[in-house]
Amino acid sequence: MYSRFIAVAAQFAVVLLCFSFASAQDDQDQNVLLHKLEGSWILESIEMEGEKRQGDGLPTRFQGMEQTVKGDKMIVSRVDGMKFECRIAVRGKAEPYELDMIQKDRDGKTRTLKCIFKIVDEKLFLAEGKGERPTSFETSADVSTKVSSFTLKR
Repeated sequence: MYSRFIAVAAQFAVVLLCFSFASAQDDQDQNVLLHKLEGSWILESIEMEGEKRQGDGLPTRFQGMEQTVKGDKMIVSRVDGMKFECRIAVRGKAEPYELDMIQKDRDGKTRTLKCIFKIVDEKLFLAEGKGERPTSFETSADVSTKVSSFTLKR
């Protein structure tokens, strides 16, 4: 009886150890992804319903919009004075990575915007969906995905 208890306890300890290694790896992966995102990103273009707008074609309030990432915080600021901060969580082993923007609204309710992202050279591509996380960076008239591209500010 005692040896059976020891065997079960040892198996339980091994399972816990495996979970802690997996959790530590997930934390390390998240830190690597957050490090890749760190910096200030200037909005270059927005594509919705298959239509891409960039430069002077962007709505005035979005021209010069900046997203600054430091740690797990993102500050979004627009030229019209609108500014907000949110917490971000990132996951993934390969592109596209998942990114959640987590913010409290005026009523104190937590809202999460589910996105995917990739970084190519010094460009950030961010796809946002309405409700559901996008599965690609493609847009069309029948898909409610918005794809924004940003350039790393030097």
